[in-house]
Amino acid sequence: MAKFCPECGNPIVESNMPFCPKCGAKLPIPSNESQIPANQPPPVQQLPQLIEYVPPVSNNSYGANLAKKPTPTIADRQIATFILLKEHEIRLLQEKFSKENSHIGLDFLKIAGVILAFFFWIAAGYGTPGFVIGVLIFCSANIWTYLKSEAAKKTEIKLNSAKAELEKMKNA
Repeated sequence: MAKFCPECGNPIVESNMPFCPKCGAKLPIPSNESQIPANQPPPVQQLPQLIEYVPPVSNNSYGANLAKKPTPTIADRQIATFILLKEHEIRLLQEKFSKENSHIGLDFLKIAGVILAFFFWIAAGYGTPGFVIGVLIFCSANIWTYLKSEAAKKTEIKLNSAKAELEKMKNA
């Protein structure tokens, strides 16, 4: 067996190699090794080195398109702006509704009016100015509660219509 490749001069390490691992040239086989015994399989030939295949980037089901994303149109930007404005409007309406729906301060005024009226009624009778002031405070708090609940109902209607508009914008 040749100890060097006759084509490129590369040293041959294994004696049973039929081809040069560097240039792929066929190596000469000595005559006493050319006959393979019957009980041994033929020698395995070394396959040429394969090049790794890298598919081109495309917009298909195998992966995302790595190319530059298309620029949104003016209409897309306007729709996104309208959606953001509508979401902001909804947040403001929710805050307004929660303030209008709160009756904590008014309930305190009602209780204060009843206590004041009761205290002056016990102390001096119906005709005293303290009793009248207590009743007026109580009645004013009741009217204020009614007006706040009416305003809260109107705000709730606006809030629900704004939410419906937002859903239409998002689904369009």
